[in-house]
Amino acid sequence: MLFSLTISTAFSQSEVANDYSFFDLLEKEQIQNIEIFADLEELIVKKSRTETPARVFIRVDGKRQMLKANVNVRGKFRTRVCDFPPLKINFKKSSLQTLVGKPEFDKYKIVTHCLENKDEAIINLQKEAAVYKMYNEVTAYSYRVHEIKITYTDIHDPSWEITAPAIIIESNKQLEDRMNGEFVDTLGLTADQFDTESLENLMLFNYMIGNADWDIQVGRNVKMLWVEEQKLFVPVAYDFDFCSFVAPSYLRLFTSLGQKKWNDRIFVSPFNSEPTLNDNLMYFEELRPRFNSIIRSMDRIYESDMQRIRVFMNTFYNKHVDSLRSLEVFEERTQVLR
Repeated sequence: MLFSLTISTAFSQSEVANDYSFFDLLEKEQIQNIEIFADLEELIVKKSRTETPARVFIRVDGKRQMLKANVNVRGKFRTRVCDFPPLKINFKKSSLQTLVGKPEFDKYKIVTHCLENKDEAIINLQKEAAVYKMYNEVTAYSYRVHEIKITYTDIHDPSWEITAPAIIIESNKQLEDRMNGEFVDTLGLTADQFDTESLENLMLFNYMIGNADWDIQVGRNVKMLWVEEQKLFVPVAYDFDFCSFVAPSYLRLFTSLGQKKWNDRIFVSPFNSEPTLNDNLMYFEELRPRFNSIIRSMDRIYESDMQRIRVFMNTFYNKHVDSLRSLEVFEERTQVLR
């Protein structure tokens, strides 16, 4: 009986794994640590955008598994200001096949710790992950994220080792597959080409978290997902580190848009029209308990920072919601057209 139970358990785990991507494996198995062996001089010192070979080690069911991959530096502003730049990892599909059933989802962005000050890095990453999770509550057309600790080891000098927190973002291909859409690089779209509800939810969410760092017209921090069934585009936001909710030490104010303080909210509208937000505002009021639950789950940030975030969010609900409902936010000319 014991032998049969062991075989049955192993078989069921194998069946489940067949439905997993690498991201799913991290999530479902609650994997908290991975190791990346790569040329750290290329990544950290030279900040090279050229892919360099890497080996990724992950422990599943007590066994240390090795995956082949390439890794390179990505991003623009964070690459300039970060001590440790953001990365992109591209797994070998043949290597993923040994571990998961969906090796086609092979490319992932890694939001790294950025700053040498690990305490600040942990806080910033947890806040940015919380923003992604809050956006997941708003819409399924959003990137899932997994918080993890990564040990980076130099392939030439194993004594050069860095262990730090990170966020791994769901692959583009998996989001496309999950939402039955296709990301399209396109410019010059008009308002009638978008799903109105999704667009207005994006605008309202970015206003709530104090994020003006997005631009549909040039594709900055928002991707266009073509959904064939609807014959419409759905905007998918990402990269929230410049929002007031996160407020990192390297926060850049958008003074050209009228932002003078870290907590100034700027309502950004990509088209020359006033959105009708009543239904969206009711929806966001319904989501408030879920947002609060995510905020409470942030266990690594200082109490002073937690209080700052609570005040910032309460201001949105207790003051700005009424302004948006009465369109005072537009009458005050705080709307920005892009």
